[in-house]
Amino acid sequence: MKSILVSILLITVVTGPQPDAGTPDDDPQKIEGIILQLFDGMRESDREKAAEVFHETMTLSTVVNRNGSVELAQTDITGFLNAVGQPKDQVWDEQISGLQVHIDGNLATAWMNYSFYRGEDFSHCGVNTMNLIRTDDGWKIFSITDTRRTEGCEM
Repeated sequence: MKSILVSILLITVVTGPQPDAGTPDDDPQKIEGIILQLFDGMRESDREKAAEVFHETMTLSTVVNRNGSVELAQTDITGFLNAVGQPKDQVWDEQISGLQVHIDGNLATAWMNYSFYRGEDFSHCGVNTMNLIRTDDGWKIFSITDTRRTEGCEM
């Protein structure tokens, strides 16, 4: 009886859940393409191009330090997209570097440094983190959280 239980245990361990072999959609370059589309939409003042990469539950947050207290400030996504879509005298140019993408099944996360310019004028820098979900329509960003500062902004 003991040998039967050991055999069953070994079969269970050997044939148990196997790691996900992945899908062709697991290519980190696909995630990078989604991210670059967002920033291209911002540069081009193209609301629809930017909105296309967002999931319907999209959240936009910034980690801020107000009077010595760290807070998470929320930005209304509709207001953000409306601002993106408005014609501007100065192009909104968010330049990224150090992009790192991690994918596990239907979840992806991206981390990147950025510097933000209004036209030729430097505004601020920081880090963006983005979370994406694989949907029937492809990868969609469901949250972005960033930091913002004006010092120590080397890309």
